[in-house]
Amino acid sequence: MAANKRTKHSNMAAVRDMEVKVADISRVDMAVKVLLEDTRTADILRDMRRRLLQITLVILRDTEQLQRLTDTLADTTAEHPADTARLR
Repeated sequence: MAANKRTKHSNMAAVRDMEVKVADISRVDMAVKVLLEDTRTADILRDMRRRLLQITLVILRDTEQLQRLTDTLADTTAEHPADTARLR
């Protein structure tokens, strides 16, 4: 009878230990899921940043081209004031 009681207590302790281990594994699993989500979010943000930089470069190039065209137009207007007046 005493052996049965010790076995029962031992089994109950083993069950509690397993429950604690399962809870620990669940917490680790959740932490891993959060880290994976953070990693995915970071990847998405890096991709968005890269795209924004590409768009910014295109805008800068377009701005430079527009400035060159504006300068050319201003030079042409200064060189040919009679033609410019006639176009108005």
